[in-house]
Amino acid sequence: HLKSGDQLPSRRALADHLKVSLNTVINAYDQLTDEGYIVPRERSGYYVDLLEIDMLPSEETETKPIKHEHPKMRESSQYTYDFHFANRDMSTLNPKKLLQYAPEALAKSVVNCNLKDDLGAFSLRLAIANYLRKYRGVMTSPDNIIITGGHTASLQTLFALLEDGIYALEDPGYYKNLDLFTDYQQKTIRIPIDKYGFSVKDLETTSANIVITTPNHQFPTGIIMGMRRRQRLLKWAYQAENRYIIENDYYNEFRLKGRPVPALTSLDDQERVILLGAFRQSMGSIFKMSYLVLPDQLMKKFHQVKLKTNDISSFEQYLMTDFLNSAYFPKYINSLRTNYRRKEKAVLAALHQTQLPLTIKEAGAGLFFIINFEGEIPPTDVIQARLAENKIRLQPVNYYAKLKNRFEKSYILGYGGLELDKIDQAIQALVTIFK
Repeated sequence: HLKSGDQLPSRRALADHLKVSLNTVINAYDQLTDEGYIVPRERSGYYVDLLEIDMLPSEETETKPIKHEHPKMRESSQYTYDFHFANRDMSTLNPKKLLQYAPEALAKSVVNCNLKDDLGAFSLRLAIANYLRKYRGVMTSPDNIIITGGHTASLQTLFALLEDGIYALEDPGYYKNLDLFTDYQQKTIRIPIDKYGFSVKDLETTSANIVITTPNHQFPTGIIMGMRRRQRLLKWAYQAENRYIIENDYYNEFRLKGRPVPALTSLDDQERVILLGAFRQSMGSIFKMSYLVLPDQLMKKFHQVKLKTNDISSFEQYLMTDFLNSAYFPKYINSLRTNYRRKEKAVLAALHQTQLPLTIKEAGAGLFFIINFEGEIPPTDVIQARLAENKIRLQPVNYYAKLKNRFEKSYILGYGGLELDKIDQAIQALVTIFK
């Protein structure tokens, strides 16, 4: 062992001894110098610095065992049956197919390492524009698309662009980033969901000027907003200069019956709808990026205030670009739909065989149902205790509602992450909870 003050061999001598390149040893010595373990002396070489021995870790020091798995990574595995709506099944994705685009994406990243586009890589924005035209019926330019680092980053961008906003939020509704509205001092109003979706009638009685809605698959009710309601909502937006609709198209093309419902944005001819999209339904957390499609006037403001929203690595953007443009992407989407249709069919069949007094709200889109109990069921606290005891995750609709007491006997049954051959057992486990 080297002691404080000992001289190290010359860099070339050590390289020859270890049979490694000289650059490897130079880099190692530089790193040790930067960290303060060795010091160079002019015309003499490198020496171990005078260190406080008591402050250095010894071989005998007891260390805590390393946890190789992050707690959040174990969240789903802690449940015997997990009916959470956000769970997905990525088993139909062929990793080799995705990896074949990696070398080209990396090469582009190296070549363009000094290029920075605040909107995101142009090639990705062009690919998204083509994707939206093909799958969502939205005609837009790459110049109106902004790549962001996720849902939170998208909202932060909109807060900066939409000054003095009073946000109308769906109730019930999924607002993972609800605290963000408070942090940025944004005013919010809850608008109830009726049997046709977002209640424009209730909206018209408020001072809200910005709506956030999920018209193609309202969460968590699954209601698809009809054309008449969409037209009325657009008419509301057109009646004042500062009104906008933020369309959260979180399920994109995932309609399991018939063709995907066109986005609300595709009906907007006065540029009052902002589209907020992502690829989390098809790609999970592989590509943690979102995108915004902004009207021209908001794009102009974006450039004026010089917002910085794109912190996604260029490699990830180029990889997503090549994947979107590939012949494999539509095949992969179709394989996902086929897989989820099988699960949907199996869950419905298992539910219909139970003796539980319930009705099932299904909309042929998304990866969950709403089950409504019509007869007597145990109190909510008893149900929650039974779920915890049996390691089952099933969330009540009221968990996402501020206007309570409308969904007391309704639960969100997600099936995306269930194993197909265990669906019957999972549903039978639910029967014991609600008896």
